[in-house]
Amino acid sequence: MSKKVKYTHQIEIIDPRKARQLLSNVHPRQSGRDFKALIESYAEEMKTGTWDTSVAQTISFDTNDALVDGWHRLHAVEKAGVSLPFLVVRGVDPDSFSNYDAGKARSMAFRRGVDKNRQAVVSALIRTALYPYGASRHTVEQSDVTENFAKETLDYFFEHATGSNRPRVASASIRAGVVLAMMAYPDRKASIVYAYNDFIRADFVKAPRSMSSLYRRVMEDNRLTNMMSVGLAWHAFNPYKFNNMKIMVRDLGEDMRDIQKKVLSDLVGAIS
Repeated sequence: MSKKVKYTHQIEIIDPRKARQLLSNVHPRQSGRDFKALIESYAEEMKTGTWDTSVAQTISFDTNDALVDGWHRLHAVEKAGVSLPFLVVRGVDPDSFSNYDAGKARSMAFRRGVDKNRQAVVSALIRTALYPYGASRHTVEQSDVTENFAKETLDYFFEHATGSNRPRVASASIRAGVVLAMMAYPDRKASIVYAYNDFIRADFVKAPRSMSSLYRRVMEDNRLTNMMSVGLAWHAFNPYKFNNMKIMVRDLGEDMRDIQKKVLSDLVGAIS
């Protein structure tokens, strides 16, 4: 038999002082959590005005006035130093905590309602556009702008690319490098994605030697940074460098500036 619901709800304006007061009494299972990156991400959205106040996600308190949902958002309000409206619910059953997020951050793919593999490539494109200043976390707005900027190529890539669960070979950074090559040379995008498919299948009879070199590099060196993988793929899948015997990325910064200038110049200005 379900329990009878006796809670109240209303819109409340929460400022840093009130956020600190509300955080003084939290549900026991909230203790020990420290998701600083998530709080900083939320706070940045709040400070820049990109936080969506129309989302009806509640700040919830149980019958003991203990906080059961909204821990990150209240800390972000305090950190951002802003006042924002929230839907506040009071009087929920203390046992309901187990059915909340329980401190697990929702992924950007979940928040945007897109496939996680597609979002991973979009995030890699953002890191490339913002290099060397790009953070590991990005806003929904930055993801939306980047998605729209590269949508046609992303659609084509995911429609024609071979899927793989081999992490070092099919990482988001390598896929982003392929997408960037396709954007730089749109008249050759079919041959680029077919070459990528040969690379994924390790069909080196057909695949250019440069991709064989990339394959060995990725498989042998697990210390590659995300941007190094983008740079390697940018070289390997460049249609005018398909016959490279060996890939050497000596200056990562130069590669990133080359990509930013040739492909991402408009995006850099839009999301910086």
